[in-house]
Amino acid sequence: MLKLLRNYFILFLSLVVLNIILVAITENGYLMYLFFYLYGFFALLALANILFYIGSYYKGTRIYLFGFVGLTAIWIWLTCYGGELYGKFLLYRSERNAPPILEKFAVLIEDPMEEKMTIEGKEMIPFSKYKWLSLENYTMTQHHELVALYRETRLLEEGDLETFVKKFDTAGNLIDTLSFYHSKKQGRKIFLVEDCLIDISNRTYNKAWFSSRDSVFHPMKLVEGSQGWGFQQVKDFYYNRSKESSYCHIIKIPYWQLSDKGDFPKADTPRYMIVFQKEHQLYYYLTSFDIIDYYYFGKEDYQIKFTEHAYAPLLLALRNDELYNKEKHLGRGEKSRERTHIVPFYYLDKHIECTGLEPLEPSKSFEVEDGEGELYYRLKVDDQVLSLKTPYYINNNYERSLKTPTYYWKNNTETIERYKNIDLYSNKNLKYQLLHTFVGTYIVK
Repeated sequence: MLKLLRNYFILFLSLVVLNIILVAITENGYLMYLFFYLYGFFALLALANILFYIGSYYKGTRIYLFGFVGLTAIWIWLTCYGGELYGKFLLYRSERNAPPILEKFAVLIEDPMEEKMTIEGKEMIPFSKYKWLSLENYTMTQHHELVALYRETRLLEEGDLETFVKKFDTAGNLIDTLSFYHSKKQGRKIFLVEDCLIDISNRTYNKAWFSSRDSVFHPMKLVEGSQGWGFQQVKDFYYNRSKESSYCHIIKIPYWQLSDKGDFPKADTPRYMIVFQKEHQLYYYLTSFDIIDYYYFGKEDYQIKFTEHAYAPLLLALRNDELYNKEKHLGRGEKSRERTHIVPFYYLDKHIECTGLEPLEPSKSFEVEDGEGELYYRLKVDDQVLSLKTPYYINNNYERSLKTPTYYWKNNTETIERYKNIDLYSNKNLKYQLLHTFVGTYIVK
């Protein structure tokens, strides 16, 4: 026995010396991984020899040795494959407990070629797509009309539809549209900036269309001398305009799509266009400086108060993903177990990845790390109850539970109800709701 232990000790010592020499010569740290496997293999071989020796000379200990070997094998197997086994068990249990009524739940598929769908008496109008164009921005006008801009991002040819603008009335009916086609001659690049359409290529704008059907664009005026401004002048001018003007915004522009009309900054190619209103006229200037960086405006001397939308602040906070922004006094919303409109029904697992046995961190053993499934829920709208389902992705076991709270954001006219990745926007001035899911956004009326 002593001779056996001495031989294994010499073997391990030789491996350590060889490991150090090879790493020092080759300067390849990856060789360590090879030797770790060798250490493990010979350690298990030595343990097996020791157990065999003890079992041969002390026959009464064999049952304990077999038990120890069996438990060790199970321990290793659970460490390597326990997560896969546990994931399959969770999938089986989720499918076994699924009620048969799930077959009657409708899935919302946002087909860009489908104008609307009807589910249990309610119209569901796809909002985040128009044909093959994607929703880029939307806003609410002072007349409570929803305006959305859609843009094609693929490579365009002459005459292709590039930008499409929709306007919905308070009942969710489409009342007006604007179409802009790709043209090298006209070179239009339209942006929706709150209640104004701005053509950054031609330096023109249109505000009248939001209150009427006037689709004529008018020229913006360049701030004289702005081409030669340095960083401090650009920053100070924007800071002062943001305090004085009710309409002052920064547009991040694709400079390669702009032609120099004598208004390019001398410092470098333009990255931003600042637009502001003064006496019913829109002014602009271009800059290469990143003036929206928090480092420049987060200090007490430069506390920028960004323009707040008076008509639908919660809708735009939802659009800008700022519902949790404490600076806008929105916080995390009101946490509640009460389900007003979104009532969860069942979560069906489709794929789960779990950890196995974690000997060094037992508390993290058999944890859900990643997964996807279908969230079944009932949507209460007016006097109708819609049975719907949506894809849902998880990162931990808690997210599989239906007991997660609902969050509410409210003001005098607006309410947002959020459950997991489902948002329902309601407005007292509107006769419809906006439903936002992982699949897309819909007008529900």
